[in-house]
Amino acid sequence: MENALRGMPASPGIVVGPVHLLRCEVPDVPHRTVPDEAVPAEIERFHSALERAKERLLHVRTRAEGHVGSKEAEIFDAQLLILEDATLTGEVEEFVRENRSAEHAFDVVMLEWRRRFARHTHAMMREKVSDLTDVHIRVLSILLGLPDH
Repeated sequence: MENALRGMPASPGIVVGPVHLLRCEVPDVPHRTVPDEAVPAEIERFHSALERAKERLLHVRTRAEGHVGSKEAEIFDAQLLILEDATLTGEVEEFVRENRSAEHAFDVVMLEWRRRFARHTHAMMREKVSDLTDVHIRVLSILLGLPDH
């Protein structure tokens, strides 16, 4: 069965080949509580997931830079800044200290941040929702042990 897909090309020409559909969705996060004595380890697990997400994102950025150039690869810098945001980290840690798992705490905070950014009066801030969503998916995938796409 042959199908023709039309879209907006990134460069001129015709392409023939297999198509792979990649759906990137925020995974479902089970609500899990942690006992008081496990809170420090849960916070450490969160920080470890942030570091792994940064490493993966830097790898993606480097590959993009090699394929499309350094200027275009800068689109990943916003996501790196999100991963290093002290306010974000503090809010997640606060929820973990309330005996929530790292993934549940991160999910709650990211959903709120995405909602806030989506309703922002400045268009530039609204445009950052996609970066927040990518970070949301990437960190949750690590915390939940899901494959990295």
